[in-house]
Amino acid sequence: MKKIFAILIVCIAVGGIYFFVRAKVSEKQNVQQSERQVFAKNITEKPGAEPTLPTAVAVKPVAPPVSAPPTDASPKPTASKPITHTAADFVKGEFDNIVLNNALHLGNDATPTTFQNKYKLYGLFHSLPEDLSTTFNKVIPSYQGTIPEGGALGFWIRTRTSDGTWSTWIEVGAENMNQPIMLESPATSWQYRLTFFANDTATSPNITSVTVGTEVPPLANNAPDDDPGRGSAK
Repeated sequence: MKKIFAILIVCIAVGGIYFFVRAKVSEKQNVQQSERQVFAKNITEKPGAEPTLPTAVAVKPVAPPVSAPPTDASPKPTASKPITHTAADFVKGEFDNIVLNNALHLGNDATPTTFQNKYKLYGLFHSLPEDLSTTFNKVIPSYQGTIPEGGALGFWIRTRTSDGTWSTWIEVGAENMNQPIMLESPATSWQYRLTFFANDTATSPNITSVTVGTEVPPLANNAPDDDPGRGSAK
């Protein structure tokens, strides 16, 4: 009976020791687990920690729109095709002491006139009027030929408006040759005249051709004919 009691006491003591030790071990494990959680939290919330960046998405660059260079939208005058008179056209004009032999030059009529000034010979030529198919506001006259020493040439031009009114004659000096000359009113026709001066036929000017160009004002640049050249001559 004493042995059984002793064994029972030993069993109780061993059981108590076992449960005590196990409680301590479980408590230690709980403490370690708690420490690990706190350590992990501190690492996650550590100030200055580099944040995780989102994955970059490649974006294809878009070229900026190309704007057209500025343009001047204001209307521009249009130069018409120049008209050139040669011997075939000169023959249709009016002659006063002028001879045509491939070129215009003075005749030998020495009858005094009020236009001769200091020269013994004087001659006058009027061209046939030229009618254009569109209105113009500038003329550009020029001529080809020779003027020997002792001779002189005068160049005059006039224009006619669409209602048939002729302008006064405009004298064109050497400095204005082949240069645009602004008209007082837009016109549709032009005519020139040449005055010849010399003391003899050897020193007479010789004119082989006359050219007149025109410029069409912007508002009149709407004629149906794309080549505003020669119209019907009157």
